[in-house]
Order: sequence, then structure tokens, then C-alpha cells
Amino acid sequence: MPRSLGIALSVISGGLIVWTLYRWLSNSEEPRRLIGKWVATLIFAGLLLLVKLLKPSYETAFAVPAMVALIGIALGVIWAPHIGELVAKPLTSMFDGGDEEVEPAPLYSIAMNKMRKGEYQAAAFEIKQQLLKFPNDFKGQHMLAELQAKHLNDLPGAQVTLERFIAQPDHPPQEIAFALNELAEWHLKYAQDIDAARGALQQIIDRFPDSEVAHVAHQHIAHMGTTETLLAPHDRPRIAVPRGPERLGLMKDQSALARRADDPAAEADALVKQLDENPRDHEAREKLAWIYAEHFQRLDLALDQMEQLVDDPHQPPRQRIHHLNTIADFQIKFGKDLEAARAALQRIVDWNPTGASAETARHRMDRLPLELKATEERQSIKMS
Repeated sequence: MPRSLGIALSVISGGLIVWTLYRWLSNSEEPRRLIGKWVATLIFAGLLLLVKLLKPSYETAFAVPAMVALIGIALGVIWAPHIGELVAKPLTSMFDGGDEEVEPAPLYSIAMNKMRKGEYQAAAFEIKQQLLKFPNDFKGQHMLAELQAKHLNDLPGAQVTLERFIAQPDHPPQEIAFALNELAEWHLKYAQDIDAARGALQQIIDRFPDSEVAHVAHQHIAHMGTTETLLAPHDRPRIAVPRGPERLGLMKDQSALARRADDPAAEADALVKQLDENPRDHEAREKLAWIYAEHFQRLDLALDQMEQLVDDPHQPPRQRIHHLNTIADFQIKFGKDLEAARAALQRIVDWNPTGASAETARHRMDRLPLELKATEERQSIKMS
């Protein structure tokens, strides 16, 4: 073996030994005692080396085995606990986790127990004690804000708690959006303050523009209404119930009693007005599309509304899939166009060819002729 290679192997071996001993010492619960055992082992190893260097004689023939046996017993006493621990470690690690370091985490069990007993002030104190140790913990800050809003009648305090959380760095958008959605809900539920709720949702849009959480916030704002509509159930006036017709069974003509049908034109005008104020209101736009197709037989206008929904890049994937399936519904039910319906479903496949939605779209493409036939049969029955 070349001398350079031998030196390299010696250096590597020595380094591994030093690293092993360092790891052993750093993980030991009694490092001083371990160092003492190493020193004793080196001493006994030196004695063995001296015994080996003794010249053979009649006296050493009896003394050497006895000395070797005594050294072996001493080494066994020193290292037997470590050897036993090494052998049993795979089994005991299944129950105690072994040498893995447990990451410190906040404990809210005491606070939750006090909440179950109705001791809300004490529960808030326990949560704050944990937050002193873990100030960025999302669960604790949300628990404290929820406790303040729901049980301590302290909505301003809950808002401060959540604003402090939002100001902390490195929180994912989903957690921040969840906190602001909760704050908006509390403003509506406990203060009937639509402007404050709208402001909380607007923070999501401002912080994460062109994102899925911003899209959801837009939808919530669009359906929030006004303070008057929110207070209407609480301030509802008495409604005088008119007296019903007498001798209903003897009336020859009951057509005047029939429920008047809703006015599609008026509903369409209301939806158009709603979309002028909130262009990203998907629910209103889809309702308008159905009115155009079903009541006015304007499939072109209905498809235009649905395409606007499909083109929104910030909506959740499931919403885009729903809109493309609705376009296929329109093409079958109102356009009787099998190829156009198939093209709408093909867009789902092209968008994510390996996804579950693509497989569902393929199955529906195979069933489209049956859907078209069923639609035609229903319409022929109505005409007859």
C-alpha cells in the first residue's frame, strides 16, 4: 500500500473516531463520568500492553492470566451498562422515542380545561402565559382572539390580537386569510358592523392580490349587503296577514289565487346592477347566465357570462371545472349542440390531463349523447 494512502486512511479513521467520541459525549447525560470511564479504559489498556511485554517465565505463567482476567472484569463492570443499553435501545426507542430531541411546543390543555368550566378570564391568562414563550404561535393567538370575541365581549381586544398576529413575519397566506375572515365574521355577528367586516376582507385582497384567498374575499364582500339588511331580522316590523278566502272549495275560478311567477326581467336587471357594483360576484353572474338561457333563449349572452367566469385566473380549480360543466349543460339543454358540449368538457381535460377532473370529464363526454336524447324527450313531452 502506498504511504500516502496509508496516511490518508489513518487520518480518516482518526477523524471518525474523534467524531464518534464527540457525539457520544455530547449525548451523554453524565459527560464527566463518561470521560472517567475513558481514562480508566486507557489505563487498563496500558496495563495489558505492559503484560504483553513481560518476558515469559514460570512466575508470569500464573500471574498474567490472573491480571488479564481482572482487567477484563474491570472493563466489563465499566462498560456493561452501555453494552446493555446499546442492545436494548432498538426496543426501548419504540416507547420512549430514543434520543430524538422533542421540539418544544405550547401547551393549551390547561386553558382548554378552564374554558370547558366557563373560567374564561383564567383561560385567557393561561393562553397568554404560553404566548410569552411562543409569541408567534398561530393556534394560541387565534384561541385568545376567539375567547375575547365570543366569551369576554371584547371584540376590540380580539381585533388587536389578530392584528398583532398579522404583523408578525413568516406566517403563510392561508393563516392570515383565515384570521381576517374570522375577524370579518365577528364584526358582523357581534357588532353588526359591515364596514369593519368589509375592511377586514379588503386586507386580504390588498395583501394577496390576484390569489385564491383574494378571490374568496371578493365573493364574501359581494354578498355582504348593507347594515340595513343585516339589522332587518332584528327590527322586523309586524306583518298583517290578510284573511284568506272563505269557502275555497266552492269557488269556480281559483286562478286569481295562484302564486304569481317571478319576473325574470326584473331579476335580470337586479343581477346586472349587482354585477356593476361587484363585477367579481360569481354567483350573481351564473344566475344571470341561467336567466338569459332559460327565460330569454339567449344562449349567446349566457355563454358570454360563463366565459367571463372561466377566464377568472384567481378562482379555485373546482370552480373553473364547475363553470365548464355548466357551459356543457347549456350546450346540451338549450343549444342541442353535442360537439360544443364535448368541446367544453375537452377544455377540462386539456387543462389538467392527469387529474381526477379530467377522468370525470372523459366519462361525461361518453354520456353526452344520452344526455341530449333525454333532454329532447323531456321537451317533446312538454310540447305534447
